[in-house]
Amino acid sequence: MTPQIRHQQASHDAFGAGSEGVTRLAEDTSGFVKFSALLTEADAGWTLDDIRPFANHVLEAFGADRVMWGSDWPVCRIRAEYGDWHDIAQDLTSHVSASERAAIFGGTAARFYELS
Repeated sequence: MTPQIRHQQASHDAFGAGSEGVTRLAEDTSGFVKFSALLTEADAGWTLDDIRPFANHVLEAFGADRVMWGSDWPVCRIRAEYGDWHDIAQDLTSHVSASERAAIFGGTAARFYELS
């Protein structure tokens, strides 16, 4: 489910409708989610405050054990370079524990794709 950040930036309630769907997916399935596409779903001039509520909701709904960071490369280049998106994602996850960050930035993907 791709967040409609640009609609929220335009003063529409995209968060409310989208967050309900994210919550249902998290509660009703055992699915995993990629932590990506946040920048490309925002309009130019986005700020972390535009993106943070969407990021926080995904992290809260799914938990680090079901969230895996995605580079969104090369599409992310619409709004930022790869390294910038990685730094932004680190900032957006700075409130979770070190073990949760390790899961989001590699551990969850390794488990999901059975790499370890």
